[in-house]
Parts: sequence; structure tokens; C-alpha cells
Amino acid sequence: MVIFEKNKVLKKVQRDVTVKLYPKEFDALVDLLFSCGAYFLSTNKAPKLYKNLLDEKYEDAAKEFLDIEN
Repeated sequence: MVIFEKNKVLKKVQRDVTVKLYPKEFDALVDLLFSCGAYFLSTNKAPKLYKNLLDEKYEDAAKEFLDIEN
């Protein structure tokens, strides 16, 4: 069950995040979506994080990521 969920989240990140990421950034997003739900980004639950990622504003995205994690 856990492996199925992890694969679902992997595919969701690959589909929704269309910019290049370092492996550690990709892994962090997978972990976040695994914890918050596969549709966390696409259902606008973290609009600033998602927009900053797509706009390639990685420093701003990192700040938003920390805000979500804390």
C-alpha cells in the first residue's frame, strides 16, 4: 500500500512540476505530497509554493516550503 501511494505521488510530481529540479528538491516535494496528499499542489493548497516553482523562483519556493513544513 505504501509503495503504491509513493508511486502515485511520484507520478503526480512529475506531471505537475514541469521545471527542472535537483534530485534533492524532487525528493523533498515527493515527501511533502506523500504527507499532505498527492493533490496538494494541484488543488491550490500551496499556491505560492506551486507558482514559485513553476516561475523558477527557487529561493522563494524554498521559503514557502519551510513555511509549510513548520
